[in-house]
Amino acid sequence: MKKTKIYVETLGCPKNLVRTQDFYRQLNYGDYEVVYSPEEADMIVVNTCGFIADAVEESLTVALELKQQYPDKSLVFGGCVPLRFGTQLVKSELPEFDYVVPGLDIPNISSQHKESLQTSVLTYPYAYVSIAEGCDGRCSYCTIPKFWGSLKSRPASDIVGEINELYEIGIKEVILVSQDTGAWGTDLYGKPSLELLLNALRDTQVPWIRLMYVNPTFITERLLRVWKDVGRVLPYFDIPVQSGSDKVLSLMRRGYNRKQVLQVLQFIDDVFAENNTKRTSIMVGFPGETESDVQATLDLLIQGQFHHVGVFGYSDEEEADSYKLLPKIDPAVIDSRKISVERVALELQQAWEQKTVGKTYQCLVEASSDSEFIGRIWGQAPEIDGVFVGKGEVEPGEMVEVVVEKTKPGQLIGRKKVQEVTSNT
Repeated sequence: MKKTKIYVETLGCPKNLVRTQDFYRQLNYGDYEVVYSPEEADMIVVNTCGFIADAVEESLTVALELKQQYPDKSLVFGGCVPLRFGTQLVKSELPEFDYVVPGLDIPNISSQHKESLQTSVLTYPYAYVSIAEGCDGRCSYCTIPKFWGSLKSRPASDIVGEINELYEIGIKEVILVSQDTGAWGTDLYGKPSLELLLNALRDTQVPWIRLMYVNPTFITERLLRVWKDVGRVLPYFDIPVQSGSDKVLSLMRRGYNRKQVLQVLQFIDDVFAENNTKRTSIMVGFPGETESDVQATLDLLIQGQFHHVGVFGYSDEEEADSYKLLPKIDPAVIDSRKISVERVALELQQAWEQKTVGKTYQCLVEASSDSEFIGRIWGQAPEIDGVFVGKGEVEPGEMVEVVVEKTKPGQLIGRKKVQEVTSNT
């Protein structure tokens, strides 16, 4: 019997990459085959993002373009958009889609057991691993809990088992993701239990484990000491503070203030000294935000010595509680504030990049050709923190020592370190 060929177009955040990965694992490969271009496929699945209006619009545009380009292929419109708006509404508004499904819950495609992971369906040599779905936070601007529900943590044993499976097929870096990583275990143990998960990670062999999306509320000095002691968990701290203004943080319902953020950053420096990298994300244009609030955010970024900063503008989502807040900020003003924060973010990243010059790091190689390669040092998360560009003969998936010789914005430039050979004669 001819197998149905499936192509998945994944949009949005790394969480969606994980969902696509899990979808691949559950395919009945007796009847289905994964392909890597829509041209080859019989069925095209669009794993959409529904976080904000721009993401929804992109999802619709991509799906409609694929259907227009390949009218004879079945198109499945799945992911977060149907979860957020409901399958019946999407079907009634977009009858050109053959199937509309919540998440990737596609009937008749799953096997009774999970298949082994294949490196071909991963972002080799690194992979994302989901540690939880949903969120118990009630940030006023966020709609995620309304369509993904409350926090549902995966047991530590399941997470460790998947990481070990990934290691067996050659994965060198695992990135743990969820909507609220620091809250892991609250539903299982009655309180946030990230320390328990960190201790469980001692039973893994992947060289690098990176945690993303850890809110400052959950970071304590005790947790950081366990973090350091585990060893393979990188001293890379992705702490989405969103604002440096106490007024705005309160309106956002983030659950912490500026002083607490600075205390957490000091804990990190106390435990890890200078051997750490800090990333954050900042939202500008929240209702009621003033120029002084923006300045407070800029001051926090500089005082906190963040190394990498992502910046985005507030999106006024009707289902979010912040939709009722006034005054709204003019889109042109939001764009201007975004540029101001991005300018400081670039200065901070360039300062961090400059500090790496002359130093030696482990580098995970992602691509190579002839005597050149591209990879990342541990202070660079995939796709968002830049890359290392080097000279030397290496293969993708190798971890090699490199020396940083110079920088460009978003690039560390150098070479593979040549091991000195000593003679006994």
